[in-house]
Amino acid sequence: MLLREIINQNYFQFDKNYYKGNTGISMGSTITGIAAKIFLQYLKNLPLKYWMETGEVIYYNKYVIDILIIFHHKKLARTKFMHT
Repeated sequence: MLLREIINQNYFQFDKNYYKGNTGISMGSTITGIAAKIFLQYLKNLPLKYWMETGEVIYYNKYVIDILIIFHHKKLARTKFMHT
């Protein structure tokens, strides 16, 4: 997959030295905006929709690529947030 190859070729420059990143995509890479949009679309269509219907999310708002989600703390304890 193209994204995996981009992550494997993840080099960046800092203070006149070059480094190879261990995980993720470098900030400022042209692919980061696209990856963020894909992830936010996934989040909005699947888990967020479910959380809104079950009342686990009290408030959701998005502006460009910034999001604010407020969870109901009592209902959140019953869900597996990171496994969705």
